[in-house]
Amino acid sequence: MDLDTFKTPEYTNWIADLKSKVQSAQIKAALSVNRELLSLYWEIGKSISSKIESSNRGSSIAYELSKDLKNEFPDQKGFSRTNLFSMKKWF
Repeated sequence: MDLDTFKTPEYTNWIADLKSKVQSAQIKAALSVNRELLSLYWEIGKSISSKIESSNRGSSIAYELSKDLKNEFPDQKGFSRTNLFSMKKWF
């Protein structure tokens, strides 16, 4: 098959449409991930706030939680003690 066959306006329009669909799906996926992470961070903040109120350990809970989450999810960023306190404040 001749490569010039793929340089037709019809092919160019077709590939442009497919590229647009891929980009649209990528944006939708990123927005979905962001929405889920925001929900997760809010839930973590709520849980930390509740745990600190109901325990006598205070802020040491965030330190322990940070260590445990980092150990369990080593590739996941965002579980530093500072970030956990930010989640608590956000709640």
